[in-house]
Amino acid sequence: MIKYLYNLLNNKVSDLRIRKVINYEDKNTKIAENKDKDLIDLKKNGYLFIENFFTEEQINVFKNKISYSKKKRNAKISNFMITNSSLPDILISNQRLNLLLKNYLGDDVKLDYFEVNKLSLNPEVEIISEKWHYDIVGKRIKIFAFLNDCQKVFTEYVAGTNNIKHKNYTTVLSRRSDKYIRSKYKDFFKAVPKKGSIFIFDTNGFHRGSYRDSINLSTKNSRESIQFEFSSKSKSDKINNIGIDQIGVRDIFFSKDYDFNNKLICKEYLSKVDNSELYFYDRNLSLF
Repeated sequence: MIKYLYNLLNNKVSDLRIRKVINYEDKNTKIAENKDKDLIDLKKNGYLFIENFFTEEQINVFKNKISYSKKKRNAKISNFMITNSSLPDILISNQRLNLLLKNYLGDDVKLDYFEVNKLSLNPEVEIISEKWHYDIVGKRIKIFAFLNDCQKVFTEYVAGTNNIKHKNYTTVLSRRSDKYIRSKYKDFFKAVPKKGSIFIFDTNGFHRGSYRDSINLSTKNSRESIQFEFSSKSKSDKINNIGIDQIGVRDIFFSKDYDFNNKLICKEYLSKVDNSELYFYDRNLSLF
């Protein structure tokens, strides 16, 4: 009983601390006021879907260089070092996109995370992101860059919920039932993957992954994508400092000759790995 009460109190204190940081940081983020249509739509709806961001040739060159091996949360992933002119570099070098991110998240926005993955339809084990939820870090941008067409594996987003000020930031309390979401909201968007397109969304809004076809269980289908995360350095540093590791710079590798100029990259978190051909981009490693 004492242990239960202690854990309950500890969870409430933790939630209070993270809520205080998120509310303060998100409130003080100055979203730019201009007539850029993409920024207006992102502010209003919480998402953008941009087709033909990459060419067919760019994607094919990239796919020939990746090999899926490790499994993570039912998805196969590929370890990939970001090099000059690679597909990930093309995205993080795009100055129009970088300006959009700065205008939405603030001038201190930076790249947090990067992953190449392949998620198949009807995973054996339920994935936590299959439930409607908001990420428990407040306003943050995720970008999915789609490497193939895929009708069955996609992400759904509730338009406008990016502007909600949530009361709880725990994994359990950030989840909602499909019945609740559909009774409360009417404007939904399905980010159905199209090769070469990108899906940009604020993780503060309600979203979920749709990974199942209950009628055609034997159907073979998978989504291949590159996933990026961007957040405010000020906010992610403060959240990290209270023990939350779901946001902030982590686990990215760059080639030793990579050009870091004019990118949303925090150079203080770069570490040159001894006797290697790469840089490691990670907040925790840079602290030692």
